[in-house]
Amino acid sequence: MGGNYKVDASSGTIQFKPYQPRRDGIKTNFMGLHMTSGMVKSLFGLWFYLENQASKGGMLMIDEPELNIHPESQRYIARLLARLVNAGLNIVISTHSDYIVRELNSLIMLSGDKNQELLYRHGYDKDEVLSVEKVGAYLFDRQAVVPFEITQEDGIYATTFDEVIGKINTTNDDIYYGLQEQGDVQGSN
Repeated sequence: MGGNYKVDASSGTIQFKPYQPRRDGIKTNFMGLHMTSGMVKSLFGLWFYLENQASKGGMLMIDEPELNIHPESQRYIARLLARLVNAGLNIVISTHSDYIVRELNSLIMLSGDKNQELLYRHGYDKDEVLSVEKVGAYLFDRQAVVPFEITQEDGIYATTFDEVIGKINTTNDDIYYGLQEQGDVQGSN
């Protein structure tokens, strides 16, 4: 999240200070949580839990960790969650984020013995790698719970995201190229 939280024990106020020492030439200071971005507000609960309550064997449940978070930061959240799982925390998340699922897939696929070069090339740490045995994934649809297949070769086989992404890409391409063709036709008249 790019900074530090501070909780004043006497007043209960929560403050945040960005790591960036200066912004537009002005020294950054702690500010009230209400003055921060949605991401900083969203992640405060996770930070507080990890700093004050988490213990090996404990349970962490997060509903849609991707809320208010840029896609790049969603990847970092997935990597953090993998580190926490590997440190012995039990984690349950519900997500609609293809970025989080794909990042978890990368971490699962890297669990083989021969993947050190790929870890290094893509900036992963061995503590972020997830074995298939540590991951379960389920689709909750029409009052049914359907387990997703998970393999080291593919990660979580979550076709529901792929179908939507394929459909929107096809629609976008059709609109873009359709407009280009119209422009070519209109320009030649």
